[in-house]
Amino acid sequence: MTLAEQFRQQGLKEGSLDRARSSVLDALQVRFETVPEGIADAVNNITDTAKLTELHKLAIRCTSLEDFAAGL
Repeated sequence: MTLAEQFRQQGLKEGSLDRARSSVLDALQVRFETVPEGIADAVNNITDTAKLTELHKLAIRCTSLEDFAAGL
């Protein structure tokens, strides 16, 4: 793989992570109006897209921000 291809792959991965993080935070904001900074920071530090996908589902199903935080 060329260096250019490696940079492209890294950019695609970072874009995918950014979209997944935004989806989680958007769902929480729609459900609860505000997202505490600690939860936002925790979500923004996750680097596993599978974990973010599960958190997005949790953000939709959870009954409180405390329930969501417990799933982090």
